Amino acid sequence: MDDLSATVLDFYDALPLFRGSAGRGYTLADGGVALLLERASAARARGARVLAEFVGHGTASDALGVGRWDVHGAGVERAMRHALADSHLAAGDLESVWANAAGLAAVDRPEARAIGRLTGDSPRPVHAPKRVLGEPVGAGAQLAAALAITGWRRTGAAGPVLVNSSSLGGTHISLVFRPATEN
Repeated sequence: MDDLSATVLDFYDALPLFRGSAGRGYTLADGGVALLLERASAARARGARVLAEFVGHGTASDALGVGRWDVHGAGVERAMRHALADSHLAAGDLESVWANAAGLAAVDRPEARAIGRLTGDSPRPVHAPKRVLGEPVGAGAQLAAALAITGWRRTGAAGPVLVNSSSLGGTHISLVFRPATEN
């Protein structure tokens, strides 16, 4: 959960990324999400309905400092490739990608480039809920994961999804979820 205080807003306003018109499409939002992760055996033992399985993750960094991303998206691409390798899946196995994109070109463009390289000849739908809902700061990855997992029932497209989350400092985390094999 993240609560937007005056101090947090002042911090964002002071970042060079948001000077002038650069941050015009970027909206901060309060946010809170709860996801319960537990072993499948524990969920079955208590009779819980399992919605998804967490099958892989990857972390990488641009290491360029706060507000400085690699313009080519090298760090986020490494995180996505590590997550897919960890999950033993290929980009073509994905049903969709849930992007970190939140309306800030300096971070959205590199991620879009990286997703394009990752999916190549087999592009996948890319969802960017933060462009509509705002950036809930620390709750962003959990929000995208919850939307992806609950979206399987709504859309009927149930396959593995890759969820991206990135800090403004250029640290990237990618998570892979797939529909539960037992419900």
